[in-house]
Parts: sequence; structure tokens; C-alpha cells
Amino acid sequence: MLATTHNAYSFVPFLRTTPNAILAQLPATAYSFLHIDTRALVSNFHFLVAKSGDARCAAVVKADAYGLGAETISQTLTAAGCTVFFVAYLDEGIRLRQALAGHNATIYVLNGFFAGVEAEFLAHDLTPVLSDLEQIDRWRGFAVAHAQELPAALHVDTGMHRTGVPDAQLQILREQPQRLIGIAVKLIMSHLTSASNMDDDFNNIQRQRFLSARKGLPLAPASLVASSGIFLGSAYHFNMTRPGMALYGLNPTPNQANPMQPLISLWAKIYQVQDVSPGETVGYFQTHTAKTHQRVATIALGYADGVPWLMENKGAISIGDYVAPLIGRVSMDLVTVDVTDIPESLVFPGQWVELLGKTNELGGWVNFAQTSSHEVLTNLRKRPLRIYSEIT
Repeated sequence: MLATTHNAYSFVPFLRTTPNAILAQLPATAYSFLHIDTRALVSNFHFLVAKSGDARCAAVVKADAYGLGAETISQTLTAAGCTVFFVAYLDEGIRLRQALAGHNATIYVLNGFFAGVEAEFLAHDLTPVLSDLEQIDRWRGFAVAHAQELPAALHVDTGMHRTGVPDAQLQILREQPQRLIGIAVKLIMSHLTSASNMDDDFNNIQRQRFLSARKGLPLAPASLVASSGIFLGSAYHFNMTRPGMALYGLNPTPNQANPMQPLISLWAKIYQVQDVSPGETVGYFQTHTAKTHQRVATIALGYADGVPWLMENKGAISIGDYVAPLIGRVSMDLVTVDVTDIPESLVFPGQWVELLGKTNELGGWVNFAQTSSHEVLTNLRKRPLRIYSEIT
């Protein structure tokens, strides 16, 4: 059977199954589930490895692997050959190291290198990404105090002005190279602001700035691009690429066909079915009024699970081969759909319906909610069970 858990992710390695088989094996207590296709994840990783050419392909698993479960995602990618991972914060790095115990993985921590946590990096074999002189001095001091050379990455700012060593501090670092004594610089990195817009001249401006920034710094592998930047070509790849969203099936090339395989499908049960007479309203603040007799199904999923609030009277769900439009406002735990034209044999309490998947793509939610695919994906909460398997 499929292994499923609430609020803690489970992993079913290389299990081949079908959507109907998943539905048949779910516990009766389940109201909703998010299925993650591990075969598609591995396929996306291998595609990005090939697309990266001579550069090593790392994996960004911050924000709990964009909400899909960093432990299982990283274990799957490790089995597929990935050896370098990026997280955002120290606590994420500690959990990831525990998940990858026994594996020789390099884990970079992108943000939040605060005073007093140096020993945690050493204890858990994590590599900090240093983004200003104060952090560099502190890490060097810790290394000297422990009489050993400690690894780190240097993040240089090339125009985002969000994080990274600023130009003025970079010049000081060139003039005072002793500030890096005790630090083994394993990576020099930066980040593009507009990689998804392939025609943006600022991409090349940042690439040139990155080339200049590396001059006078220790010789080390370089990394500039995440998912979309990989598709800008080999001149941007340097020694390492850092895909995140593309691994998880999101489109790294907007306005073009998505080259990645979709990973997720989101399902929930019908909770209740009722008839609504003409002139009656549905949901909070009466935003939907029935013009004719309607049958309305209530689905056990809402904005607390990640359904965008702005999908009021927008979008649809799938019931078998039929589509049912959302009507009324999105509630915390529930949404309502019009099932008037769907056979009654398919509409009953306990019936599973698909909210996201092959029929309803993530991009639809993005358009309806006027947001980004990153936000929609990371907003999918932990209340739905996570199921990991390969779809045949």
C-alpha cells in the first residue's frame, strides 16, 4: 500500500502506480492529498543536468522544497545523483543534514548567518554563504579560533541589492585578502534579477559584473544562475547551476512551452451536495447568485490549504472527465462548485475530485490569483496528506 502520513511527509521509493490506485488505497480519514510524482522529479533533474552542460547541477530545496517536502525530495534527488543542495536558513540545513545522514552531500545555507550560530554550521557540516564583510570576519575569526580552515561560499552583489557583498566591500576584500585567511572559499555566486525574461539586457550586464567581481578573489567554482538562467545558455552556466522551481515542474521559460514535467496533483473529497433554487446565493457575501436551479458540491479544501483567496468565482475542478466551475468565495476549509451538469452518479459525499493536475494546471491558479507559480506552490499547506510515488 501507499504510505501516507499527516503533517509529516512519507516516502514511497520507486512505487509505480496510477491515480485510481492511489485513490483506492487512501485511508478513510483522508480529506485531501497532494501527490508528488517522483519519476517526474528525477526526470526534471536529469533534464537540467543535461541542460547545464559542463556545469554541476545542484538543487535548491529551501522553503521545504517549495512546499513539497525537503526530506523526501532531497533523498530522491540524492538517489538520482545530486550531491549539492541549497537551503535558505540554518534550521533548514540542520534538518536536511539529518535527512541525508550517511550521504556525502554539500549543503549551502543562503541566508541568515547571524552571530552566535557558527558552531552549529561546524557541528552539522553546513557551508555558510557569506554576503558581507562582517560575516566574513566573523567566520574567519571562528575558523582561526578553532585552528582549522572552514568552508564557505561568497555571494557577490551584481545588481539585485538584496543580498551579497556590495561593490565597496568587495574592493576592500581585494585590498585586504588576509581577511579570507582561514576560509576555504568553495564557491563564488550571485543571482540574476530577470532571468525569466530572456530578452532583458540586464542579464548580460549582471554576467559581466559577475566576471569582474571574481577578479582578485580566490580561485573557486562560480555560480550565477538558478532555474530560468540555465536556459540563457552556456555563457551563464559557469561551474554550477542552482535550479529550484524547474525541478518541481514550474515553467522556467514563461511565454514558451514548459519544458519541465509536472510533479503535483491536488485532490480533495466532496463534503456535501445540495440543491440551490434560482435567486439563492452561495458562499460569503452572496457573490454568486443562482440564475437557474443548481446543484452545488462543497469540496473539503480552502485557503488554509493553499487555494488562493482571489479564486472567487474563478477556475474549476475535475470530477472524472467533467469540469465543475468554482462558485462563490473561497472559505478557509471549503470551496463550492457547480455540478449541475455532471451525472449524479459521480457527485456524492466522499467522491474524490482533482483541483490541480493534468486537467487544471498550476498556471491557471497563478492567473486567477494574480500571483506567481512560486507563491502558489509554496502556499500549499501541510494539511493535505503528501503521497510520493511514480505515476505510470
